[in-house]
Amino acid sequence: MAIRGPFPNKNADFNDYVDTTLPYLNTHKARLGVTDAHLNVLNPLYNNGGVAQNLLGWSQLWPLHINDDTNTKTINTLVATRRAQIEARMRLIYDDIPNTNLTAGDRITLRLPARDTTPTDINPAAYSPVLTMDKIVGHTHILRIADPTNPETQAMPEGNNVKIENFVGAKGLSGGALVFGNEQTTGKFLITFAYTEDDAGKTAYYRPRYYTKRGNGEWGAIFSAVIA
Repeated sequence: MAIRGPFPNKNADFNDYVDTTLPYLNTHKARLGVTDAHLNVLNPLYNNGGVAQNLLGWSQLWPLHINDDTNTKTINTLVATRRAQIEARMRLIYDDIPNTNLTAGDRITLRLPARDTTPTDINPAAYSPVLTMDKIVGHTHILRIADPTNPETQAMPEGNNVKIENFVGAKGLSGGALVFGNEQTTGKFLITFAYTEDDAGKTAYYRPRYYTKRGNGEWGAIFSAVIA
């Protein structure tokens, strides 16, 4: 049972979600078929006090995160890391639960609605993706793609993928001087554009848009970066 993403976008809502679902999974593990091997990894990610700061569980980190007197850059990083770890483990758990084990109450609590098996065509999103630089490695740009309506997640709008075209030229170009091409497509939140030593010092320009089987969305804002 592949799971796309039952997790709330906002951290405060995510906190409420895990406060409910973690005890629920432990209480109903036998009926749902959740293994101790999974829970032995998940539970300390949620609750793990009396240890070094970098090992604290979510329930210890969250009060530090929302308190102005204890909120630090390190705490913020740990909160983001712990959330990612919890989500990854819960996805594995949800993937392992047979559909036939889930009651209507389980689906409501865990936010796992029954999947509609009727195929439908989805329109491209009415807005455009946003590009930022994830990292530069040598002459290579690794771009991060974000859904501006859900910037805290790595997910695309449902049924959408992304097309990105690029152009390499001098710095400060705009309008008709930008002749885009070299289209790449992806369904992931990172995409790589590799260049050569001959391109070093030039500027790479990128424009993104969503697309589905029904067609293309509007081009988004142009993003540019110098090729190292």
